[in-house]
Amino acid sequence: MKYLAILAVLIAGAADAQSLCNVQAGPELIHSLSGDWTLEGATSVETETISIVVPETESAIITDGTFAADVIDRWTGEPVTLEPGQVYDVDAVDDMLETAEVDWIADAVSLTPCGPEALPQMTGIFDNGDALTGQATLIPYFADQIVLIVEVETIGTAGLAFLTTAALLSRQTAAAER
Repeated sequence: MKYLAILAVLIAGAADAQSLCNVQAGPELIHSLSGDWTLEGATSVETETISIVVPETESAIITDGTFAADVIDRWTGEPVTLEPGQVYDVDAVDDMLETAEVDWIADAVSLTPCGPEALPQMTGIFDNGDALTGQATLIPYFADQIVLIVEVETIGTAGLAFLTTAALLSRQTAAAER
């Protein structure tokens, strides 16, 4: 019966989008989110001498528990594997959206009756040693809208850099209908 309730929420169209409040981030949910997505947001880059925000618009793919997009591939060269787990509360999500200067995303998902604490969250961690660590977290607010937060620490020619990407993922089929 639980699986039927999850399936009913995920089949709902954009016009009747239902919140994913209190839905568990298990294999069924991760599988149901598989597909092609449009990513729209920005990346904030902070170093000792640089502070910029770069817009991001690209395609993303969720495939049975992995997430692939240029914002990940540029660091890992491969998709990240998603695991369920709570990472962000409402204040942390708001901070990330503000850092990347994409506060409009909060408005886009504001129809959900709960905050990120009651939503499923899935995170992929990537690390290539001392020079790079990061994580990508997907927070599905609705079956057709996911908030993505990517945090990266890396050491390069400009020294230690902190990169924060915040974006809204929309199903490509839903985006094409709008």
